[in-house]
Amino acid sequence: MKYQGVLFDFDGVLLDSLAVHLQGWKHSARVLKQVDLTDENVRKYAGMSTRNIGQALANFLGMPHDAELLIAEKIDFVRKHEAMLFPGAKEAIELAKKHTKHVAIVSNAPNQFIERNLTFHKIENLKVFGLEDHPQPKPHPSAYINAAQSLGIELRDFPGVIVLEDSMHGLLAGLHANMYGVGICTHNTPDELNSVGAKATFDSALEAMQVLLTAN
Repeated sequence: MKYQGVLFDFDGVLLDSLAVHLQGWKHSARVLKQVDLTDENVRKYAGMSTRNIGQALANFLGMPHDAELLIAEKIDFVRKHEAMLFPGAKEAIELAKKHTKHVAIVSNAPNQFIERNLTFHKIENLKVFGLEDHPQPKPHPSAYINAAQSLGIELRDFPGVIVLEDSMHGLLAGLHANMYGVGICTHNTPDELNSVGAKATFDSALEAMQVLLTAN
């Protein structure tokens, strides 16, 4: 099969950023409610959009009408921090660029956080579609649909667009956009990702690119 493009999720696929996001939510709860959240209080929402996690945690903290304050504090925190790339992330991007026409990041993370980390890791010439670019975050498919259309990909070619996701929410977004949804098993098991319809699962983005692109 000839693939038209590759759309990478960022957190959990290219960037090992879970610890930064956990710290951000815990920081926000301490600042606004003087509450020390545990990692498990936050981790169970991994893969959801920033907006949805913020609302869930605001409900948990007894401040359901102040979710935007919690979200703003968290976004301000993560914008100032970098995380490490997963091994092979740069090589995965280069393989995608070599073998397909369209390559981008489609993420629920804030654009400034993504761009800061791309600059930190010296990754250039990569289109980014972040939190501010899609009013309906994953698992809604519009994030992937809008990104693909912005890149000039025709609707009829969507099944030939590889989407790499580590979460079930993100994978559903790609699949519901009629794209080739691939699970990356950094935070979920193959069985969990297969349960929502993953076309294939791999341990890393690099392995996925090597198998799917260089075999063609």
